[in-house]
Amino acid sequence: MSPGRAAIVEGWPVFVTALVVGTAFGLTARQSGLSVAETSATSVIVFAGAAQFVMVDLLRAEIGAAVVVVAVAAWRRNLLFAVIAGVIVVAALRSVGL
Repeated sequence: MSPGRAAIVEGWPVFVTALVVGTAFGLTARQSGLSVAETSATSVIVFAGAAQFVMVDLLRAEIGAAVVVVAVAAWRRNLLFAVIAGVIVVAALRSVGL
């Protein structure tokens, strides 16, 4: 199987999940009154699932500084999870000789 085909076969669940969550976020943000540019910027700046939905409520309530704090906190938490998961995966792979 070619690498491109393998990526599609193994990656489609992630793609479908991102598509569903992204669509739900986009609809929620637009219905809350955010512009397309604001919605897109939020998706680019904060790619953190639930934190994006929280930011919609905070932006709608015009709480600017709180939005920045929530975005940074969510990003830091996800970064921590990614680092911990990476360490666990590397340790597991080394334990089986890979």
